[in-house]
Amino acid sequence: VAGGVGALVDLGDGDDSYQSGSFSQGGGYYFSFGLMYDDGGDDRNAGSRYSQGFGVHQAVGIRWDAAGNDSYSCRSVAHTGMAWDEGVGCLLDDRGDGWQVKIGGDGRIGDQAHQGGEGDAFLHMGVS
Repeated sequence: VAGGVGALVDLGDGDDSYQSGSFSQGGGYYFSFGLMYDDGGDDRNAGSRYSQGFGVHQAVGIRWDAAGNDSYSCRSVAHTGMAWDEGVGCLLDDRGDGWQVKIGGDGRIGDQAHQGGEGDAFLHMGVS
């Protein structure tokens, strides 16, 4: 049976480390909705493929971090707010001094970074 709703919510403000494989960290797959929310702290996020706010096959996925200086890395290019086959994916990093996205695990494929003032937000969104 297709569809469903899933949420992982952290309302604390600790410095967290999230490490996962494929299809994780705020993703939606095949008519579903997935959310991963972290309220604060300087967090490290590492995934493999389809992670950190992806939506695939008419699904919606959101990875939202509300505060902190956070980093995101993934071993493939299918992550951080990507969408495929009529899906919606969103990575929202809110209220921090900076963020960093590495593609290819250590940045071999690509690397983005931002060091801004308090209150800056980063939104990466895909719609297909």
